[in-house]
Amino acid sequence: MLFHNQATLILEQSNPSAFTLFEKSQKDGFKNAEITEVINISDTKLQFNLNVNERIEGSMNFNFDTEILSLLDKLLSVDSEVIISFIFQDMNDDFFGVRIYGNASKNDSIQSGLLDSKIWSSDILNLEDEFYLDDITALQQQFLEERLPYIIQDIYYLKEYSNIINLMKEEPMPSPDVDCFNQNKGKKEWSGLDYAGADEKKLEWICDAIIDESIILKKIGATSEVGFRSQMTLIHEEFSSDLDDQTIVYKFSAYKLDTSSGEVLIVSLFEEGERVDNTFEPYESVINFFDLRAKTRNLSSSVFNELSRNFIKQ
Repeated sequence: MLFHNQATLILEQSNPSAFTLFEKSQKDGFKNAEITEVINISDTKLQFNLNVNERIEGSMNFNFDTEILSLLDKLLSVDSEVIISFIFQDMNDDFFGVRIYGNASKNDSIQSGLLDSKIWSSDILNLEDEFYLDDITALQQQFLEERLPYIIQDIYYLKEYSNIINLMKEEPMPSPDVDCFNQNKGKKEWSGLDYAGADEKKLEWICDAIIDESIILKKIGATSEVGFRSQMTLIHEEFSSDLDDQTIVYKFSAYKLDTSSGEVLIVSLFEEGERVDNTFEPYESVINFFDLRAKTRNLSSSVFNELSRNFIKQ
C-alpha cells in the first residue's frame, strides 16, 4: 500500500456518546488509511495519527473524505454539535491543509459536511529550512484556533435561534420603514405587521444606522457596541450566487441586538451585491426585526422608542 499523505484526525468537540463511537472506530479501522497512533487529549477530544493512501490536494470527495463523512453521520446521530478536524501533509511536500467537518445543515435537520477548509502550497515555505515542518504545523494550528471558536459559536446560535432565523429567511418582509409607510397610508402592499403608529422617517434612520453598524461584524460571534450602549452580535451568515449571473451574490445574515434598556431583537439582513477583491459589496439591503421578548415581528411603541433613543442622533 502506497501512502501519499500523513494526517491527523481529531475529535475536537463531542459528548460522551460521540467520544465512545469515535474511539471504537480505531478498532474497526479505515479502508483508505492506517492508524499509526492514538492520543487521548481529554474526555471529549481524541486524536488519530494516520497514513492516508491517496493524494488529497484541494479536491472534495476523495475516498478517505467519504469515510470521514460516513463516520461523521454516526457521530451526528448521537451528538448534533460534534466537530472533527482533519490536518494533512503531502508526502512529497507539495501541499498541506486543514478541513473541519460537522453538521452542515442550516436548519433543524442533520447533514454531515465540510464546514471550513484551507489548502497551502509548499512554495510559501523555505523547504531548505530544517524546521519547515514546524512551520506547517503552526499554520494549521493557527487556522484551527481562529476558525473553531466561530464554528462552535455558530452551532450554538443556530441551535438557540434556528426557528426564528429560518422563519425570517423563509418569510421575508419589507423593511420596517417601507412597511410602516404602507400601513400608515393603507396601501395594499402592507404586510399586516403592526408598527404601533411609528414614524416611518425615524424608522428609516434606525434601519440605515443598524445596516451601517453591521458592516464591521465579519465573523460569527463577532460583537460590537452600537448606537447608545447597545450590543450587536453576528449569529448567522450565508452566501449564494445568482444561477444566471455568477457575478451577483446574495447574502443572508442574522444578528442579535441587545439594547441598553434590555430590549432584545433578532435582526436579519437580505443583501444583493458583488464580490470585489474577495470582499462582499452590497448595493441593495432589506432589514427585518423579530422581538425576542414579545416573540413577534410586530414593532411595539416601547421597542420603537428604545431604538430611536439608541440610533437617532439629535
